[in-house]
Amino acid sequence: HERLVGSEMCIRDRYAVGASDATFAYAADYLKYVAIGSPFIVSSVMLGNLVRGEGAARVSMIGSIIGQVVNIVLDPIFILNKGDKLFGLAMPFGTGQGVAGAAIATVIGNVVSVIFFLIYFLRGKSILSISPGRYRVRGGIARGVITVGLPAAINSLLMSISNMLINVFLQAYGDNAVAAMGITMKANMLVVMLQLGLAQGVQPLVGYCYGANKLDRMRHSIRFSCVCNIVLGTVITVIYFIFTRQVVSVFIDDPAVIDYGVKMLRALMISGPVIGCMFVLNFSFQGMGKGTQSMILSLSRQGLIYFPLLIIMNKTVGLDGIIWSQAVADLVCTAMSVVMFLLALWLAEIFHLNGIAYILGNMVQVGILALIILFQPEIRQILEKLGSKNIRLLRAFTPAQQQSEVEKAIDQTVIACKEMSQSKTGVLIVFERHILLDDMVRSGTTLDAAVSSELLKNIFFVKAPMHDGAVII
Repeated sequence: HERLVGSEMCIRDRYAVGASDATFAYAADYLKYVAIGSPFIVSSVMLGNLVRGEGAARVSMIGSIIGQVVNIVLDPIFILNKGDKLFGLAMPFGTGQGVAGAAIATVIGNVVSVIFFLIYFLRGKSILSISPGRYRVRGGIARGVITVGLPAAINSLLMSISNMLINVFLQAYGDNAVAAMGITMKANMLVVMLQLGLAQGVQPLVGYCYGANKLDRMRHSIRFSCVCNIVLGTVITVIYFIFTRQVVSVFIDDPAVIDYGVKMLRALMISGPVIGCMFVLNFSFQGMGKGTQSMILSLSRQGLIYFPLLIIMNKTVGLDGIIWSQAVADLVCTAMSVVMFLLALWLAEIFHLNGIAYILGNMVQVGILALIILFQPEIRQILEKLGSKNIRLLRAFTPAQQQSEVEKAIDQTVIACKEMSQSKTGVLIVFERHILLDDMVRSGTTLDAAVSSELLKNIFFVKAPMHDGAVII
């Protein structure tokens, strides 16, 4: 028994980020090569931002696209074997390295991007220099870099931590749930990345205008980026809601995973139309050098609000709580954004920005009502589960007592089953764990009693009215 417990604890430590027996080997293969190539991955992102920051957005885009195209071209070559089907066509060649091949292709793509940016700098077309001899940290340079860059770094860190937490919690519900969440997060990333791109595009403009005291031009830039994000987010959200199953089916053909994915993707997309404006404000604060405001926004969505919600909703609602935790966090952050929108609306009225005033005013009036109507069935289900299991929230904070009660119930059940087996009495006893059985419980008779062997034997006595029924503990 001690050896088994020790082995289980080692496995739990080994799978602390949410891997299971079926996925650990794949995750290890991918992470190994990505870790080796991480200097090139980080350098690619850093150099692209430097180029974009000096105003050469076209060059930054070309460098990023070149790396992605190389990655896309190399993916099937390194992942598949010769003769494997790709879009119905047989591969003429392939190394067959699977997940490791995908990681290698990613690293090579970033290496190509780094080479492109280095050539750009070395040809003297940039106002910046990468010469080590011109490296300086004096004059507030280091402080300025950290002030502006720390919020973005924290946001990226929190996104990674939140992904790991989701995988850890979803592991209890099987690999299908983990796979479905991975797919839906990738599909959701299409909206997030597009909105982040539009928001990042306004950052250097805000910085130039703010530094040159051209506030009118800065306001116009922010207004244009907000409008684009609202329109883009709304259009893609509507498309996703209409073709949810088709979108998830692009990534996998497993019906069980697709069913999970449909539910998860719709939950994640609830904030699609409005979350982009928070990104615009975040990057605008960074462009103006206001790191505190930017850090508050970064910490809210993926940290201070999301982590507690994920833990509490997992304990109270189960799988549905995990699925909806990000959506609820986004709604809370959307409420924060609405407050910022109201402030922007007030500023817009002062500075006569009628376009953004009209959009924000109407969004505040009808946005919340539209979201409630759209997600009425899901909201009702969550409220029902919270109402039927409200005591679980209190019990979650007494793990020792709860564990003791569970162990006593199991011991008494074992004693009862052993004695009833001697008289060949058939029984059906179910222990409710992660998956809630509320519907079945409501259809039966609730006994508010401690579990004992005598109680179970009386329930399943041959001539008892409940002999042919079942007990849920």
